[in-house]
Amino acid sequence: MITRFFFLPASAFLLVVLFGCDEGPRAASGSSLLAQDPQAVPVYRNPAPPDDVLKLDPEPLLVIGGTHATDDSHVLHDVTGAKRLNDGSVILAVSGNHQIRRFDSRGQLLWQVGREGAGPGEFRRLHLLRGCSTADTVITYDRSLRRLTVFDGEGALVDTHPLAFGDAGAYTLTCSPSGRLAMSGWGDTRAEGVGPFRWTVALGYADIGSRTVSVLREGVPGQDRVQYPSSNGPRTWGRRAVVGATDQGIWLGTGDSYELEFLNWRGNTLKMIRWGGPDLEVTEDHIASYREARYSAVAQSEDPNARPAFERWWSRERGYLPERFPALSGILVLSDGSLWLERYPFPGDSRDLWFFDVYGRWTRTLRLPPRTSILDAGTSWVVVLATDDFDVQSVRVHRLVPVT
Repeated sequence: MITRFFFLPASAFLLVVLFGCDEGPRAASGSSLLAQDPQAVPVYRNPAPPDDVLKLDPEPLLVIGGTHATDDSHVLHDVTGAKRLNDGSVILAVSGNHQIRRFDSRGQLLWQVGREGAGPGEFRRLHLLRGCSTADTVITYDRSLRRLTVFDGEGALVDTHPLAFGDAGAYTLTCSPSGRLAMSGWGDTRAEGVGPFRWTVALGYADIGSRTVSVLREGVPGQDRVQYPSSNGPRTWGRRAVVGATDQGIWLGTGDSYELEFLNWRGNTLKMIRWGGPDLEVTEDHIASYREARYSAVAQSEDPNARPAFERWWSRERGYLPERFPALSGILVLSDGSLWLERYPFPGDSRDLWFFDVYGRWTRTLRLPPRTSILDAGTSWVVVLATDDFDVQSVRVHRLVPVT
């Protein structure tokens, strides 16, 4: 734990970043903050939320998909990524259709590639690597096949090769504009008995085209999980390690507190950001709201066994709920190094994103509507995935406007 904090002016903070980031692609098992001089790590603290609060402009710039879609290219099943390009066109990863699709700024399909399978250009669980995909190079990762696939700007297959990180591949994967991949592995700690436990994970990196992953740091607190008698799975309201890649290194958050740590490519901590956020305590109101939402579908069932089954599930689930929520659930890095951080959504609360500039200053808050999640963003626009009451997906591009 850091026990002493100090502040730098913006110019000095930038000098720390510039002079501490020449790392090169080398393997390293980085030390933790406990092994470093705490006085050598600058911390930028944001004690209060900014006054600038934004929302989505009600009139979207672009809509792809939705209930009224008539073109097959607009039928979306399980969108897992998007990238908006400088000309306004959008690249989508539609994992349920096993396809990469590119649309122009008016929503017309330019091309689509992919199908289900394990051969070149085929997918099982498709993800778009937004941070390093461009108009000329589209980079994807298949979590099931544990491999990268690269297409050119017209959708032609350029390369495909496996990317292994440990025995189970990468659990999370992100990339910087220059094409360096940052990833976390699957957990390496198993529960000793039935009940909640937490994975510890390794962080690694590799460059596009490389099949070798270098270890950056080990023993990072990862996902909260629950061990059942014969299996385990993610814990409700559980923490997990979230990572955002830049050309100089990666941002790491564990969800334990409102804090981010920046690691260079040797695993050393260069700086930290801390900010004040909502109380993370899980209250009885949160629990009641969660139970009511889960019970609503059961209440409409005509199956006489539905309610007893729900009560059995709830008696177990209630005992496994944590006492605190995670502090955040995602990091989205912009090309200039600024950040959108996704606040973990509490039951019944708004879904917020926080914007931090390149110096670590929290300058804006974006309030998303319900059933909406972020896919890509700039400083004045976002690409969101929206799901309607019939669970039909659409991808929308919106300007950001002030809340009045």
